[in-house]
This record gives sequence, C-alpha cells and structure tokens, in this order.
Amino acid sequence: GWFGPTARTVLAGLLGVGLIAGSYRARALNVVQEAQTAVRHLPSIMAGAGVITLFGATLAAGVLYALLPPPIIFVLFAAIAALAVALAWMYGPALAALGLMGAYVGPFFTGADGGSPLMLLPYAFAVTAGALGMIRERGRPLVQMLEQEGAMLWGLLGIFDPLVHSEWAVPVYALGCAGLGCMY
Repeated sequence: GWFGPTARTVLAGLLGVGLIAGSYRARALNVVQEAQTAVRHLPSIMAGAGVITLFGATLAAGVLYALLPPPIIFVLFAAIAALAVALAWMYGPALAALGLMGAYVGPFFTGADGGSPLMLLPYAFAVTAGALGMIRERGRPLVQMLEQEGAMLWGLLGIFDPLVHSEWAVPVYALGCAGLGCMY
C-alpha cells in the first residue's frame, strides 16, 4: 500500500471531521433549507457519516493497528459519542441514537485485555444521565429505548461478570439509574 497504518487512520479521522464540517456548511445553504425532497436531509446524513467515520478510524487505530493504548481509545469513543449527541440537538434523534450506541458498546471495542466492568459502571451511569437529560428536553422515543437497553446491558454485565467482586457496586448502579428515572 501507498499509505501506512498511521496515515490511514489520520486520513480517516480527517475525513470524518471534514464530513461533519461539511454538514454545517450544507445546513446553511438555501438549496438545502428550501428543498422539499431528500436533499433537506443531506446535512444530517453527512454528520452521521462523519461520526461513523470517526468511530471507524478510532477502532482501526486501537484494535486493528494497535497505534493507541486502550484507555486512549476508550476516551476517544466517549468523546465521539458525546459529539454525536451534541450534533443530535441540530440534526435529530438518529445521531443521538448513533452516539448512544457508540457510548454503550464502545468500551467493548477498546482492545483491552481483561479488566473489570466495575470501573465502567460510573461511565455507564454518566451516559444514562446524559441520555435521560436529552429525553427530558426533546422527548425522543428511540433515544429512550436505547438508553434503557444500554443501562440494562451494563447492569447485567455487572451482575454476571465474575470479575466484579463487589457486593455494593451493582446495587448502587441500579439505585442510581432508578433515581435518574424518577428525576426525569
């Protein structure tokens, strides 16, 4: 190949950022704003493609090419998921759903060997709280469904994973999620 692993992942990341920047530009165009056809969805499609490209570049950098250590990959997955949820305020619930899927499932793809999900329960709680905040403000049924399934996934992982040797972590997580549900 003409490009090595580092160049491939950097170019993929730049493509993702370029697609998201292009979505902002496309959103401002009169042709897109006044369109009565599928063209009006172009900015959200470009933003979604940019987010997926960023997830893919991060996955390639961590798991495929081992260019970055698992903690950095985890932080990048969380940042991309937060970006997707932020973009959802402009472009709609599909990007929020994409961000939530990346936030809840991303830690499985960090490439880390072993490790305890005990450390990830606070992260899952923070993702759940953010999703519930968006649901409260915008009322998105798809986002609500993904939030409930993601929170349940991490709760079940905490219950059934033999690496979790804590009698209090999962009940505290469950009570915290129930408290969030009562607040929102």
